[in-house]
Amino acid sequence: MTARATAATLLAAIVLALGSCGGDDEPSAEEQAQTQVCDARDGIAREVDRLAGLTLTTATVDDVTSSLQSIEDDLRTIADNESQLSDDRRQQIEQATGRFADEVGDVVGDLGRSLSLSGAREQLSSALSQLGDAYRSSLERIDCD
Repeated sequence: MTARATAATLLAAIVLALGSCGGDDEPSAEEQAQTQVCDARDGIAREVDRLAGLTLTTATVDDVTSSLQSIEDDLRTIADNESQLSDDRRQQIEQATGRFADEVGDVVGDLGRSLSLSGAREQLSSALSQLGDAYRSSLERIDCD
């Protein structure tokens, strides 16, 4: 191959490489919103798992409050980003977060109603199990792949 042919081939390769790198490096608003929603969903999953690992002897009010606050913040992040999603995606996420938020409200409302230590243990175990079930039946179904 001549020097001229080599230079032409090299130039063509550079042009192609630069062309494929071109201007669309920034994700769209919908892609950014999708990332935020999925990150928040993953955060909720971590907190649900964390809460599921608590027992009456290991759980503190601060642990539970912190996890519930984190879940609330993640739900707010999801709600803040819904408007940037496609109609179908937005509807799926609104339904999932609505179901999950209702379940969380029920679980939180049920906690603390027992007067005995054994009743509190059963109540905590049941509440955390319900929270996990609520996540699996709603937010876990959101496709983030």
